[in-house]
Amino acid sequence: MSRQLVACLLNVSEGRKLHVVEKIAEAAVKSVNTTTTTPPTDWLINATVLNIFQDYDYHRSVITIVSSQDKIGACVEAGCRTAYELIDLSKHEGVHPRLGAVDLVPLHPISENMSLQSLGHTAAGE
Repeated sequence: MSRQLVACLLNVSEGRKLHVVEKIAEAAVKSVNTTTTTPPTDWLINATVLNIFQDYDYHRSVITIVSSQDKIGACVEAGCRTAYELIDLSKHEGVHPRLGAVDLVPLHPISENMSLQSLGHTAAGE
């Protein structure tokens, strides 16, 4: 059985501090292994980042994350939580309108036989 792959183009309101964008991307890729009783030093890699596009003037970045359909939700949530922790919009200046630290989370099917209905359920967290 093949894995159903999904891409998420996570749009975050940070385009000037690469270290912040890298921490968001890292959070999306890694998750703590909760099956072990040891301290959280054991990581599971659940996704990969294919690209990070940064725009200084717009002050935003797009992080392209790819994961299996069953893991993409947790990966994106981890990235969003980190973005909310690290991005301070009270000091934000950029020419692109923004709704928040994260303002666009589109999902795109990569696998050929994935239905948009199935992907819609994934996006809804079902």
